[in-house]
Amino acid sequence: MKYIYKLKFAIIAFALIFSSCAIDDDEPTIASSKVYTVSLTTAGELIADATQESSFVAIRLSEALDTNTQVEYTLNGVSETMIFSPGETSRLFEFANDSGAFNSLTLDGVRGLYNNVQLGDKQAVSFLVLPAPNPNGIELLAFNELGEAGALWFGMSAFDIATGDWITDIQTNSAGTHPRPMTLPLDGLGNAGFYIPNDDLLASIDAFMALNLFNQSTSAEPIGFTIYAVFPDGTVEKFTGDVPPGQFVDNAVVGVSVKTDTSSTNPNQVLYSFYEL
Repeated sequence: MKYIYKLKFAIIAFALIFSSCAIDDDEPTIASSKVYTVSLTTAGELIADATQESSFVAIRLSEALDTNTQVEYTLNGVSETMIFSPGETSRLFEFANDSGAFNSLTLDGVRGLYNNVQLGDKQAVSFLVLPAPNPNGIELLAFNELGEAGALWFGMSAFDIATGDWITDIQTNSAGTHPRPMTLPLDGLGNAGFYIPNDDLLASIDAFMALNLFNQSTSAEPIGFTIYAVFPDGTVEKFTGDVPPGQFVDNAVVGVSVKTDTSSTNPNQVLYSFYEL
């Protein structure tokens, strides 16, 4: 009887084991093999249209999905996360076009729930807002890498050709903001109280003219700068470099040539051109 009892027990145990290995007929949950993308609507280093109040860029999902999608991004240096809900495909960002403003947006990563979502080609954009073209002058903006208004004064000055020493300020910037703005008037009347001298006059006193970045505080390391010049026709020129360490030093960073316009279009107007030193 004991033998029969053990046999019955073995049969029951075997039946239980077999039944536990039955195939699950339910559909498994797996990631989609189709690839979806998240991209910006525009990319690159852009100069914003200062005649418009705002600039726009969107983060866009290539197709509406039925599950959540997480997007990681950096907005003006701050890491952020957003969730695209099912059916959602776009989020719009608006940046005010204030002169001198710089805004940036970078896509860092993306995760799809049960969907294969990857970053697309357009992953980073920046908007720099320059002054609108001025029919009466050239508009300049000077940025320093510290982002500090008190780091560097910005103006236009005469320097000695032989020594490079400062002689006098020709055009000054009264704004204490960052970036530092300055206007070069086409009528040649400088805000320092006299007409802006042309190349011939400067050469007669062995001088040249240059954009000037003056160390207003002590700097132990070079300070990087970027200067933009916006011409009346909308042309933009860009100059970059470093101001040497120091304090209370006038630094000629970009040469300025001044000629009188003798054409019939702008008689007696001043023609400015810039060159690297």
